[in-house]
Amino acid sequence: MTIAGVNSVLGPVYPPTVARPATVASATDVAQQVQQAKELMLRTLEFAFYKQQDMNLKLVRIAGELFQGKNLDVTV
Repeated sequence: MTIAGVNSVLGPVYPPTVARPATVASATDVAQQVQQAKELMLRTLEFAFYKQQDMNLKLVRIAGELFQGKNLDVTV
């Protein structure tokens, strides 16, 4: 890198960049990665739906007990 004065004709000189080696992914590798990503997303969504359904059931039970005036055991 060169340090030049304020009114210098030379602009900043940067070190040359090193080119990264090109990697070639085959179409089958890409398709397999896409399929794995779809399966993982589906599993994640199924788990989230399962947990949401569980929370909804708990909230309905608590609301029903509150409506009936029962003493709540929230730890269950």
